[in-house]
Amino acid sequence: MVRLRGSVSALLLFICTAGLYGAPAATELIPASAPAGARVIVAGTALDSTTAIAFPSMSGGSVTAAVVSSSPAAVEVVVPSTAATGSVTVTAGGASIGSFPFTLLPDAPYVKTATLAASTHAHDLFTKTAGVSVDTSTGYVYVSDTLDNQIVKLAPNGAVAAVYGNGNPGLINGPASQAELKHPAGLIFVPAQSAVYVADAANNVIRRIDANGAVSTFAAPEIPLSSTAPARSRALTIQQESPSMLPGTSTSRTSATTPSG
Repeated sequence: MVRLRGSVSALLLFICTAGLYGAPAATELIPASAPAGARVIVAGTALDSTTAIAFPSMSGGSVTAAVVSSSPAAVEVVVPSTAATGSVTVTAGGASIGSFPFTLLPDAPYVKTATLAASTHAHDLFTKTAGVSVDTSTGYVYVSDTLDNQIVKLAPNGAVAAVYGNGNPGLINGPASQAELKHPAGLIFVPAQSAVYVADAANNVIRRIDANGAVSTFAAPEIPLSSTAPARSRALTIQQESPSMLPGTSTSRTSATTPSG
């Protein structure tokens, strides 16, 4: 029986370990297309700390990507800001172990959320907003303030351009400063008419605000509120540039209104 001494045993153990993991190999780039700054993964086997991933550069040549995380099965990197479409090369210990086609995608659209207008103290601007609609041709925004019984028109910079309703709850038509609404809710701006239609909830009617700021009653139920008519008008939608729906949330019904009211 032959006994192996310590040094020989260690050598055999090293050989067996190397055979178990095999030589490094890159098998796939996931995904094969991405914008700069995105993260991609190179999948493979026996990947180690010497694995480097280089992207083609806009100025020619290549640029090495920063490694986010790595394991023997995958290396995650960030697409460099100067990367371009072309072949991504993967090396380990200085030797090439893979090459993959890569397409640089354009940056995703930048989306920013900002506060256009807000009450700073004691509800000085709004008490309870319930609906909003935008005149996309001018940037003016119409907001229904249901507890203040008013419709507020905001300029694109957030300044108050006009207020419709004197703040008293009621059902009075007329100029903006004299008209009365009662808990206005949903509203919608109709470009073809330069008019705003409002679901005047507590009055159970649709109000119309024309281009001059005059408030009128566009539509009202013909049957008493004590019967099966919608008890609260909350929202509006339009069909072919005319208000067409008058949902009543309290009775779970939807009423249709013709362009003539």
